[in-house]
Amino acid sequence: MTHGSQVEREAAVQCVRAALEVGITSFDTADAYAETRAESALGGTLTGVRRESVEIFTKVYFPTGPGRNDRGLSRKHILEGIDGSLRRLKTDYVDLYQAHRFDYQPPLGQQRVDPCRPVRWMSPLQKKAGQ
Repeated sequence: MTHGSQVEREAAVQCVRAALEVGITSFDTADAYAETRAESALGGTLTGVRRESVEIFTKVYFPTGPGRNDRGLSRKHILEGIDGSLRRLKTDYVDLYQAHRFDYQPPLGQQRVDPCRPVRWMSPLQKKAGQ
């Protein structure tokens, strides 16, 4: 279920609250889900929840706008993507930042987040045979 497009805000709040009540503390989203609205919905539903009590995962790769740098795994898109995700999620860090797909364009060395960025862990990027 994609919050921000498939369900109304109140249903999203009820869904997250019900999950928390039964001990579910991990929430996965992506910047491209519902054209960034899924992250905003999740951030709104977690308002008032102690940040250290939940794990927030999000992803980067798919387009979030019309520009050339609004997609993929270039260093620019990754860094701007995490900044946008943090703003929409209303948090100062994510627990896991994932590459949604392999990107053939930028060199693999560019496909990373600086250690000083607000990401606790970035998933290893998938490589194709021979890389």
